[in-house]
Amino acid sequence: DKGDHAMFASLDRAAFNGMLGATIFEAWTGVAPEFRTPEAVANMAAWGFYPHVNLGWAQCPSLNASDPSQAYILPYWRILAKGDPEGVRTFNSPSDRRASVRPRTAEFGAMVYREPGGRLLVIAANLTGAPARAALDLDAEILGLKGMYAVRRVDSATGAETDAGTTETVLETSGLPAWGLEGFLLTPLEPR
Repeated sequence: DKGDHAMFASLDRAAFNGMLGATIFEAWTGVAPEFRTPEAVANMAAWGFYPHVNLGWAQCPSLNASDPSQAYILPYWRILAKGDPEGVRTFNSPSDRRASVRPRTAEFGAMVYREPGGRLLVIAANLTGAPARAALDLDAEILGLKGMYAVRRVDSATGAETDAGTTETVLETSGLPAWGLEGFLLTPLEPR
């Protein structure tokens, strides 16, 4: 339905139409071209939505995830692939009133995935149609952060990781393109 297809127009609409209060939402990207835009992918990444990609179907007859028709989602997949999904806990979902990460730039969004060993995957998304950068403040209490963390930046265009120093609670994105994504892997420097 056209109302559902416009759900990424705003966070409130996405939370309501995507049923964030009841489930983990998977946007079925094959049914609506609106779900396959850079804007929709950036919003999915910032709000913790997961794209349901249909391989071997009308919009992607190939069964190969690297088919060019799937290129729209690859930046998000490259970052998500850096995390370990087993036992992960998500933070900063729009359905949770506690902000565990606060971008200093209002037009940015972020999600945090904490693995059982204490490593974090942070995904930052530029939610504007223009290039931008932002600092992200991590809430140490909510996220259970203690001490310093080694930071590795994940490039969404290639999946390559680069050293980004250390931090206690602040991350700085690089200059991201319109609707761009960037990942950060934070590893505790002291064993937990």
